[in-house]
Amino acid sequence: TGTASISSSAVNNNQTTAPAFVDALAGDFHQALGSATVDAGATDGNSGASDVDGDARSIGGTADIGGDEYNPTAPPVPSISFSDGQLTNDATPFIGGIAALNTTVTVFDGGVAAGTAVTDLFGNYSFPFPSAIGGGTHSITVAAVNPSGVSSAQSAAKGLIVDATAPVVDLTSPVNGLLSNDNTPAIVFGVTEPNPDTTMCSLDGGDSFACSSGDVLPPVSDGTHTLAVTHFDTLGTSGSDSATFHVDTTPPAVSISSPQA
Repeated sequence: TGTASISSSAVNNNQTTAPAFVDALAGDFHQALGSATVDAGATDGNSGASDVDGDARSIGGTADIGGDEYNPTAPPVPSISFSDGQLTNDATPFIGGIAALNTTVTVFDGGVAAGTAVTDLFGNYSFPFPSAIGGGTHSITVAAVNPSGVSSAQSAAKGLIVDATAPVVDLTSPVNGLLSNDNTPAIVFGVTEPNPDTTMCSLDGGDSFACSSGDVLPPVSDGTHTLAVTHFDTLGTSGSDSATFHVDTTPPAVSISSPQA
């Protein structure tokens, strides 16, 4: 890389007007739109083939003075790697994709900037949300900014559905603590879950079996039993409820001692 030589607009080998930078206070000394040093150099042996970012010299026809060549061309719109309608149980998800080299990608959630990520040597970017975002659908868009501060358009929105809450299962039958002579009690429960999938039951810690509210248990022996109901959502997150009940189907034994038969 090199620095463009001083042009005829300079006096006594000094540029007469100070350059304008993208954000000098933040340490970003890339030339900004309207800087007096843009197109003020000479495209000659001193200018070099590219600038400090690897951009070609003489963008726009004439080399700029300094180590950076202002690039007025907006970068292409970055991609977003996940599919529209993607479901996740991660409340601090990563947003990633591909963008132009030497660009900074801004991630927007519902049109509000959530943060930025810089592309790596291959143009990949990855932005982790720094804190948990709410459940539900988030409209994610991205835009890339080149070193000269020129931004791409925002990408088309993709919906990211966050479901980080476990299903809530409410088992109402058998009633916990119930004493009954019914050895085939009904299984009645409710599930609160926006993305429901599968419900499994287990009796006394045995093998799980698929079940639905309204099913009845097969005949159980007299004694104490525990029924557990577990629901799994589409992401595999589970919630459960259980009840312990007592079955007694044996009639009382009655004997008459007096009068004697």
